[in-house]
Amino acid sequence: MSFSALIQLVWLVQYGQALEGGVFVASTADFAYLVLFVAAVLACVSLLIPALGLYVTGPSLVFALLYIWCRHHPRSQSSIMGLVTLPALYLPWAFLAMAVCGVGGSPVADGVGLAVGHLYFFLTAIHPAAGGRRLLATPVWLSRALLRAGVGRVPVAAAGVANPAAPGFRAFGGAGRRLAD
Repeated sequence: MSFSALIQLVWLVQYGQALEGGVFVASTADFAYLVLFVAAVLACVSLLIPALGLYVTGPSLVFALLYIWCRHHPRSQSSIMGLVTLPALYLPWAFLAMAVCGVGGSPVADGVGLAVGHLYFFLTAIHPAAGGRRLLATPVWLSRALLRAGVGRVPVAAAGVANPAAPGFRAFGGAGRRLAD
């Protein structure tokens, strides 16, 4: 257990909880899909490019969560260990610069986490805002599974389940014939 690993745990709690409780407060399934997507891409990168030496992808996952939080809150003021205060948009770059200087974690792991976090943010926010369709949407099966398990908050409409409060909802859509007819 090193100081860098301790900092990674603090970031995981701080930024993971902020993402789940802020940006993804209405849908736990979207947050779960974010973590699954980032973990899958990091696993593929570590297997396809062994020269990077990413045998443990946990720090990259934490850095991707940090990057995604910063992109959703670009004007928030963040501090680096209470010494320097800067807008959150520049926070991942400052930590990456510290890693390059040898003060933080691995610059390769942080850089890969930053790239994968940007890939997720591009597919879910930047591309749709530019007029394109959303290329990465949470699968309905994941929303339904979390709804059935009672985990977090999953919007009923996203889970594809009939909503009795919706206008035009009709529980029985049959022809209205009796059994004896």
